[in-house]
Amino acid sequence: MLDAPTLTFALVLDDLVLAAALWLAIPARERRGVAAWCASLALQALAFALVGVRGGGGAALAASVVAVNAATALSLTLQLSSLHALYRRPFARPWHLAAVLGCALCAGALAAHPGPRIALLSLGYAAIMIAIGLVARRLHGAEPGRGNRLLAYGSLAGGGVMVLRAVAAAIWPERVGGLHGAVPAVSAFVAQAITLATSLGFLLMQRERQELAIERLAMTDSLTGVYNRRTL
Repeated sequence: MLDAPTLTFALVLDDLVLAAALWLAIPARERRGVAAWCASLALQALAFALVGVRGGGGAALAASVVAVNAATALSLTLQLSSLHALYRRPFARPWHLAAVLGCALCAGALAAHPGPRIALLSLGYAAIMIAIGLVARRLHGAEPGRGNRLLAYGSLAGGGVMVLRAVAAAIWPERVGGLHGAVPAVSAFVAQAITLATSLGFLLMQRERQELAIERLAMTDSLTGVYNRRTL
């Protein structure tokens, strides 16, 4: 098993490289919702970095706990907003503030009680991830594409992992926090695998949307919008 500093470096580097690759893979004119998704990955990298350097106790520990959970909450709501931006659907920005404040207040109030804190926050993250999965399927319509399915199933799996993490925190609070030990390391790798799957799903959604637009241009008259002779 990797030691904590090496694991932290790997997780942070993975998120940053994934964000850069996603940004460069999509043309500038087609980056609908991409900025929010890349910001989400950057915030997740920040959260991993803060957990990796966490130490001491008292006010410093409480501040680190609050910052990590606020960054994680904003990361998830940014993913939700990026899906709405991809399909040009409105997204209420106060949801960002509500999620950040809710998780920060919960983290600060329970900073000295890791078991209840991790359990409650994990359930909150599970709710947001399940919402992301449901939105990914609903926005596409009756027949979601491959990208929508990959993102939806990955997010729903992530929600399930968060529920299991909440249960583990309630039973073994001393084994779940931080990045030290086998259980936190495995859960971090699982979370990163889910992040990779959902990000690839988002990239595939972008490509499928572009393909549909090209197909629509090839099948319809640009002036009237009716099917052209090639289609008939």
